[in-house]
Amino acid sequence: MLVGKFHKNSLPGKTMKLFIAIPVFNRLEQTRECVESLERSAFRDFEIVICDDGSTDGTGEYLAEHHPDVKVLRGDGQLWWTGGINRCLEYILPLAADEDLVLTLNNDVVVGPEFLDRMIEAHHARPRALIGSMVVFKDDPGRIETAESVHNWTTAKKGYANRFGEPVTDRHHGLTSVPKLCGKGVLIPVTVFRNIGVYDRHAFPHYAADEDFSMRAANAGYEVLLNFDGRVLSDYKATGIGTRHTRPVLGEFFRSLFSRRSPNNLIIKWRLTFRHCPRLLIPQHLLLDLARTAGGFLKRYIQYHLQH
Repeated sequence: MLVGKFHKNSLPGKTMKLFIAIPVFNRLEQTRECVESLERSAFRDFEIVICDDGSTDGTGEYLAEHHPDVKVLRGDGQLWWTGGINRCLEYILPLAADEDLVLTLNNDVVVGPEFLDRMIEAHHARPRALIGSMVVFKDDPGRIETAESVHNWTTAKKGYANRFGEPVTDRHHGLTSVPKLCGKGVLIPVTVFRNIGVYDRHAFPHYAADEDFSMRAANAGYEVLLNFDGRVLSDYKATGIGTRHTRPVLGEFFRSLFSRRSPNNLIIKWRLTFRHCPRLLIPQHLLLDLARTAGGFLKRYIQYHLQH
């Protein structure tokens, strides 16, 4: 499937450049911290491209005054994550050469000065790969936030490359293969977009577009890797409803099954299943996945009320 294919506009002899695409809606303080952390990077040949999707907290004005080198694109307030990233790509891809790279990032993360160097080094080692970063807690960098998972379509159970809350240890080093990636710090060669298109905003307006994109890339023959040495620090409480870090409230859980702001959204999960699950396993997977989602909430609900 091709979503919004862009054509080559390469400049002969151009050295590799990194474009950093960040969708933003309000949360000015987090955007400020994110941009300032990038500007402290040792690697310097990059351009930050932000899609400000109708922020009402002065984000656009702040960036224009304090970070004039940041390219700010405007949205109408209805782009969500996927539309915001695609808006950035609409600007980036016509300018980019085939040897250039795109880094997708959320504004609720900060990075260390060495982060970009480590991601670029990984790219040089595996130039045809999509390379994700290891996401750790901003308030506890010794623990892992993002649990990249190996999805078992038969059992709807996940086996993890690393688990949510797992301590960072000596084994978290180098590159490891994963079947999909979340969008917090993914380095993508421009040629991937030229070959498979951009993110599918229609099917996945907010959650799962990043997973779908990386799985589409894997189906097209690209490697999908996690770089344990490229780490971003995430404010994991900043987004989402009905997740493991929110208070387990029954009404909120039911809302999360249909909310665009929740990874529990059944329509989104079903679309991902129909697109990537083997056909004969779809009915079984849908039922088991719903049971696991409900069971996970019930477990958190009981534990919470036993403790309170």
